[in-house]
Amino acid sequence: MEKKYYFVIGAKNVVIAEAVKVLEEKGAAFCQLDPPYIFTQDEAVDLAMQGYTLVYLGVTYRSENTEYMQITDSPLYKVLQLVGSEFSITDRQYMAMDYYLGKFCFDWAANLRKLIAAGWSKEEIVRLQRQNREALGFGEEAEKTAQKAVDQALSGKKTDFLVVEWNYKNESTDFENWLPVLDRVFWIQNFVNVLIITPYNAAYYGYGRIAAQIGSCASLTSCSGGNLAQFLYPLAEDDKCRAVDLLKTETALLRKNGLLW
Repeated sequence: MEKKYYFVIGAKNVVIAEAVKVLEEKGAAFCQLDPPYIFTQDEAVDLAMQGYTLVYLGVTYRSENTEYMQITDSPLYKVLQLVGSEFSITDRQYMAMDYYLGKFCFDWAANLRKLIAAGWSKEEIVRLQRQNREALGFGEEAEKTAQKAVDQALSGKKTDFLVVEWNYKNESTDFENWLPVLDRVFWIQNFVNVLIITPYNAAYYGYGRIAAQIGSCASLTSCSGGNLAQFLYPLAEDDKCRAVDLLKTETALLRKNGLLW
């Protein structure tokens, strides 16, 4: 008997968005979860009793935490394979992107550099960045305010660090919520060494040691971090000044010691 598949979809990004399009076109059974993308055991049992075989795409609660992935693990590849859809050139391009970025793409800038090394053009990556932000739900307000904030931060010259004051209602500390700024900064300087400040929170993306020091000099109600980033809750005006001064000092030391990328 032919299997009936039920696709449980978690994380939102450009590859997942393409997979959803295919499922909609094929009339396949699926559901999209909201963060934190948890699908309960009771729901799984209920669908199994209805004869479905469950396929999880980007569901953190269910996915195995493996360091490497093969291209056949791509959510889009799984969908196309299981629903019997033909592979277009665009599909293959998205699958290649998924392969290079992997399941856990926290260091977005480093992953984009992998695509450049693999031969992707700037035009292709800018298109990918925009499509990914659209899939994450960013609209014109986010795009326009991010561009304005980055332009003001540059003030006509390149620096080893940027302080971007982004007037946008960004109430989440999830890394993806900073991409309208970070995607633009990616093309300005080789290393993303940027402090982003909004009326609601702040984020530093760069060296882990600097992130920790910025955190220690601020009066924080909460703080979280990982790898090369540190996300901070609202900075008081004095804390903001101290954080900017610290970033200037630390960046000067990095430049002196030849550690800037």
